[in-house]
Amino acid sequence: MTDNARSNSPSRRPDIPNRRTRTTDLSSFITRALMLRALRSAGMQHMLFGAPGAVMVIPSSDEDAEEFAKCARRMLRGSPDQSLDLKLQVYNATGGTSMERAAVEGITAYPQVVVVARKASMSLRALAAGADATLWLPSPDADLVGTALRMVRSRSPGRLDLEMVATLPITLMASSFRGRSVEQGVARARRLSAARAQGRAPVGDGPSLDDLHGLGDAAAWGRALAADLAEYRAGRLPWTYVDRGVLVAGPTGTGKTTFARALAKSCGVPIHVHSIARWQSAGHLGDMLRAMRKAFEEARSSAPCILFLDEIDSVGNRDERSDQNRNYTRQVVNGLLECLDGAEEREGVVVVGATNLPHVIDPAVLRPGRLDRRIDIPLPDERARQGILRHHLRNDLAATDLAPFAERLEGRSGADIERAVRDTRRRARSERRAMAEADLAASLPPVERLSDAAFRRACVHEAGHWIVGHALEPESGIAPALARVARHVAEGRGGFTNFDRIPGADRTRASHLAEIAVCLAGAAAELEVLGDRGNGAGGREGSDLQMATAIAVGLECSHGLGSSLLYRAPADDRAVRALLLRDPALAGAVQETLASCLERARTIVRERRTEVVEAARILGLRGRLQRKAEDSNQGYDQSPKSEASG
Repeated sequence: MTDNARSNSPSRRPDIPNRRTRTTDLSSFITRALMLRALRSAGMQHMLFGAPGAVMVIPSSDEDAEEFAKCARRMLRGSPDQSLDLKLQVYNATGGTSMERAAVEGITAYPQVVVVARKASMSLRALAAGADATLWLPSPDADLVGTALRMVRSRSPGRLDLEMVATLPITLMASSFRGRSVEQGVARARRLSAARAQGRAPVGDGPSLDDLHGLGDAAAWGRALAADLAEYRAGRLPWTYVDRGVLVAGPTGTGKTTFARALAKSCGVPIHVHSIARWQSAGHLGDMLRAMRKAFEEARSSAPCILFLDEIDSVGNRDERSDQNRNYTRQVVNGLLECLDGAEEREGVVVVGATNLPHVIDPAVLRPGRLDRRIDIPLPDERARQGILRHHLRNDLAATDLAPFAERLEGRSGADIERAVRDTRRRARSERRAMAEADLAASLPPVERLSDAAFRRACVHEAGHWIVGHALEPESGIAPALARVARHVAEGRGGFTNFDRIPGADRTRASHLAEIAVCLAGAAAELEVLGDRGNGAGGREGSDLQMATAIAVGLECSHGLGSSLLYRAPADDRAVRALLLRDPALAGAVQETLASCLERARTIVRERRTEVVEAARILGLRGRLQRKAEDSNQGYDQSPKSEASG
């Protein structure tokens, strides 16, 4: 009998999902198989077709509780009979007593209920009394793991390897094979198994710091830490001399988690990866604090190591919360400070916190001895984008010049670039051929050619930033470094101008106002040279208008340089948006400041119109204006090496 005939046969094994529902995720396959087997054994398979029922599921490992909760939601919400209009409720009651209580109350309140519980649950008896059946799920055996790997990867390893893999929790088992070959997955599973047996977290097995690009100062700090840890382990350097904490900040997708794993690989130490938000989802405050302390205890047991805390801004700030949440935030912050404090108590544990929002973190977390160093990971520049492309392409397209592709990825994160390469491989794989440049080009953000009028507007806009930026440089404390325009653009962005902040510049009300004028100079140039302005100055985070508004709000709400001395919010806090909506007087003051600065920028453009037009002409011909380090008075570089992007 053929495989297809077997898959459609009524005598098919009841504990293996149908091939027609084949999934590429190992965890989904195994949890579904175990749930199907348990439901049928308990006579509760009618729930799969929309019938009412309440079951309590007890996994063999609490670590897999959330995976089984997800599995239940997928299986029951996908039931073919929706005519009963049943409301499904799935509880993961392993997170704490508050979830257990909710499950006890909910188990009689909804027609379809699944409760994932712990063996040692305090409410186990109450839950079991209300359920139609209790499903004690066994660990997956080697046969099931082998079947799952054959379904999702077309083949499986030998029996001994399968038995070793089957000893891991399903979450670790799935992560071992995710994005890896079967051989690589077995090797990672073996390391995880050995590390669990020794009570140690696994050393990072991905790229090292030397393999990554675009990390900026983070890579240099990481290499210095690796040297210090080597000296510390050799007994030549006391722990008090080693950096014990760092805050890594940067936009989403810039590689903060990747950096932490590469840091562990370069240092040759284990890494423990945790998320503050995941701790908070563990249940009530006591459960959250227990999860936090357990993470630090596990890290201490495998020191020296890296303890990575993602989304550390979720801890909050004791001074910024409303009265309703202040007590919770205070206890969470105090708990974290307890864990961070004391070099001796956490000797050998380097804590790396990651955030997209550094300004919302409680200042006490950033004091000396805690996360006292901040390193920003920026969006990668053109050279870094080429390096990231080459890293992910590996040996494919070895002879290809990646510069044009890196240019099209301007403003994209490392995660965006990795996804583009994955799409490139998928295109070639789907047609069963080698990768081609056309595959990479098709996987990049779509490009459109600007009309002559739109390209002219982009040139005038960036020329306005460039000329006004030079005119106000002594006052604003920022110096134009590079202006770029392109005829072929992604997402309608025709150009940009980068500025360098002058170290030690005096920050007064006048300097802030001058910086606002520079931000609005592109729109001012469009108005003066073209007679009107387009929408390129606004419409998104990081736009000219957004930055100018943020500076103006900072004058009024943060720096005491506006109409009041009152401090209301951090200059770059998201709360200022709400303030603008709630406070008409503040909005009016900000609008007045913006209008005044726009008029100042227009005045400068009028006075230097010839320079603006000439700068726009050079941008149109060559694609860039670049500051000469040896001649700051020249303003822009007219050397022939600058080429037009279009």
